[in-house]
Amino acid sequence: MSRQWFSALGYLSIFLMPALLLIGAIEDSPWLAFGFVALVFPLARVAFGALPAAGAPEWNETVATFLDRLPLAYAATLPICLLAGLTFAGAPLSGNAVALLGFALSLWMTLLFGTCVAHDLIHRRDKNQAMLGHVLAGMCPDGHFKFPHLWPLKLPQAGRSDYGFPRSR
Repeated sequence: MSRQWFSALGYLSIFLMPALLLIGAIEDSPWLAFGFVALVFPLARVAFGALPAAGAPEWNETVATFLDRLPLAYAATLPICLLAGLTFAGAPLSGNAVALLGFALSLWMTLLFGTCVAHDLIHRRDKNQAMLGHVLAGMCPDGHFKFPHLWPLKLPQAGRSDYGFPRSR
């Protein structure tokens, strides 16, 4: 069981981008989050290896519950990190175009990773969690977020229903 917990801790990496954005804003290193993605993430597969051929393991119920709650914690954490990051980065960025570009790219990358969590939440059966996913997706600058869910384009056709309910005659 402790091996499962150790494997599951890798999923905590979803909090890495908001944390790097906040640390970069506090430490006056606006390029930190973007630089980490550009330089360190490509080496992650070399360092940690590929996913085993067997795929994801069968999680213990306690571990699975923990993993199920992570996106909810992320949805609460991201806005706090964004507001704090924008607050700390506000004054140092004024008048410095290079720092502003670095913070903008770090912010973009942080929110881009947020779309993964939003996508997970949108597909939840619980309506509140799905709504939270939509709110999180609205925060993220990904204009084509829902596009894969609309393709192939389904136009309404007369006399035909795409819903699984029987038509009354």
